[in-house]
Amino acid sequence: MNKKKLTLLIYVVISALVIGLSRYPRGLGIIAFMGFIPLFRFFDSAKHDKLFLLKASMLFSVIYNGVACYWIGYVSIPGLIGLFFLFGLYFWVIFLYLNTIWRERGIVKWLGFIAIWITFEFFLFHTELRFPWLNLGYALGEFNYLLQIADIGGIYLLSILILISNILLYKILAGDRKSIIVALALFTVWGGYGYLRFNSIKMEKQNLKVKMMQPSVGIDKFNVPIEELLTRYEKLLYYASLEDVDLHIWPEAAIPDRILHPQYGYMREILKNLARKNKLSIFFGCTDSSPAPEGHKYHDYYYNAATLLHYPELTFDEPYYKMLLVPVGERMPYLEYFPFLWNLEFGQANWEFGKEQKIFKTKDKQGKEYSFSTLICYEMLFPMLSNDIARSDVDFIVNLTNDVWFGESVGTYQHALVTRIRAIETRKPILRCANTGHSMVVSPNGKIEVFSKMMAIGNFDAPIYTTKSSSLFVKYFSNLPFLFVFSTLFIFLLAKFKSKKVN
Repeated sequence: MNKKKLTLLIYVVISALVIGLSRYPRGLGIIAFMGFIPLFRFFDSAKHDKLFLLKASMLFSVIYNGVACYWIGYVSIPGLIGLFFLFGLYFWVIFLYLNTIWRERGIVKWLGFIAIWITFEFFLFHTELRFPWLNLGYALGEFNYLLQIADIGGIYLLSILILISNILLYKILAGDRKSIIVALALFTVWGGYGYLRFNSIKMEKQNLKVKMMQPSVGIDKFNVPIEELLTRYEKLLYYASLEDVDLHIWPEAAIPDRILHPQYGYMREILKNLARKNKLSIFFGCTDSSPAPEGHKYHDYYYNAATLLHYPELTFDEPYYKMLLVPVGERMPYLEYFPFLWNLEFGQANWEFGKEQKIFKTKDKQGKEYSFSTLICYEMLFPMLSNDIARSDVDFIVNLTNDVWFGESVGTYQHALVTRIRAIETRKPILRCANTGHSMVVSPNGKIEVFSKMMAIGNFDAPIYTTKSSSLFVKYFSNLPFLFVFSTLFIFLLAKFKSKKVN
C-alpha cells in the first residue's frame, strides 16, 4: 500500500475513533460535532475504487464498534466480530454512495451525505438484524438542553443536527466565514429552544408511591433455586413496605421461571403471600410460554415477559411479551426463512416475538388509577415503540432491564442515557428498573430524578411527574426519516445521470 492510501486510511481511523469516543461519559459527546471532518478529507482527496472503499469501511467499522461497543465481547466474541463485519458492509454501502455523489457541487453532496446517514440510521431500527445502538443522536445524552428539540424530530433530528454541525465546522476550517454565522445561528436557536422548552414545561407530581428494586443479582446466581432469589427480594420488599409503597417494580427476568404456567402454581402462591404480607402490588419481569404448533422445534413458544401482581386482589395480569429481540443474543435472525439456523448454538435463548403492547393499571392508596406500559431492555432503543405507548396516553412508561452481562462497562451507561431521550421524545416519565444498575427515573423534561450506582443493592424512589405538554414528534413527525430515504435515492440518481451525461 502506497503512502497516500495509508494517509487516507488514517483519516478513516481518526473519524471512527472520535465518533466512537463520543459515546463515552464526562461530556465526550461534544466531539461528535467534529467526528466526520477527517472522513470528509478522505472523500475530498480523490474518487476511490470499490476494493479500497471496502477496506476503508471495514476499518471504520472495527474502530468505531471496537471503541463504542467493545463490551459486546464480554458476552460473545463471535458476536462482536459479526458486528464488525455486518456494519463494515453497511459502511461500504455508505462509502460507495458518497464516492458517487461527492463531486456534486454546492449543497447537493452535503444533502446526500445527511440523507444517506439518516437512511442508514432509520434502517438500523428495522429488520431482524436491527441494532440502532450507534445512532449519532445518542451521543448527546448528557446535554439536556440540546436534547429538548427531540420532541420535534426525535433521535433523527439530533443526528441531523450533529451532521450539519460537522459540515459547518469543516467549512469554517476551510476558510468559509459565512459558515461561522450559520453555525452561531444554529446553536443559538438549538440551545435557545432547549432552554425555553425545559423551563416552560409544567409538571405535576403524582401521589402514586413507587419504588424500584435493584437486587444486583450476579450471573453466577441466575441458576440458583428461585427460593434463594426470593429471599433477597423479600428483604427489599419488607423495606419498601415500611414506607407505605403502592407499587414495587422488579427488573427484567427477576423471576426467571414461567410463573404464570400451570405447573408453577406454588410459585404464584409464594408471590401472592409476599404481596399480601407487605401490602403492595408488584410489577416484575419473568418468562412465559405458550403451546407451539406441531412441527415446531420446541414443544412451546418461550417469551421474555412482564406482568403485574395486584394488591389487594392478588391477581396476575395477562403478561406483556417483548416484541423486539436482540439479534443472535435473544433470537437467531430469520429462523422462519432459514430453519437450519435452529441448529446453531451461541448461547441464545431463541425467544418468540411478542405481538402487541399492553397497558397495565394500578392504584394509589386513595384509589386513584394510573396506567402504564413497559418496554423490556433493548426495546428502549426504539422510538416507534415508545411513541405508540405515548399515543395510548398512559401516565408513565416502565423499562425493565438486566445489563449484568456488560459489567460496569460504558455499555451500561450508554443504555441508561437512552431513557432520557425517550422521555423527551414522548414527554412521558420513564422509570428504568435495572438488575445491576443504572436504575433511573427521568421526568418528561429530561431531568434525571434518580440515578443509581452500578451493583448497588436496594430500593430506589421513583417519583412520577407528569405533564400535559405534548410532543410534535409523537403527533406528527415520527415519519421524518422517509424524507431522507427518498432524498438519498433522488440524489444518487441525479449524480449517476450527470456522470453518464459527462461521459
